[in-house]
Amino acid sequence: MKFLDGLTRSVCRCVLVSWLLATLGAIPHFVVSVQTEERLVASPNDIIVYQCHHGAAYTAAWQRKLFVTFVSFYLFVSPACVMTYCYANIVRVVGLRAGT
Repeated sequence: MKFLDGLTRSVCRCVLVSWLLATLGAIPHFVVSVQTEERLVASPNDIIVYQCHHGAAYTAAWQRKLFVTFVSFYLFVSPACVMTYCYANIVRVVGLRAGT
């Protein structure tokens, strides 16, 4: 693994944390998705088509609302907060370096 020689431990840790957070963010999709198998009759062989249906696992309306709220938060609200924080820090540092 020579390509990792130049990386510091902190960079490797950040990459690992990013992968773990991405995996955690994908867990709700595994819970509410259902894979189905459909056979299409064609000559001479049958064709098997696999489809993934979202929301087939909901048994109540509140479950769909909870899932949509959670997905909205981790796909839109939390990244918007992180970007706002980062941009505010960039503007602050540029302002301090410019002497204003």
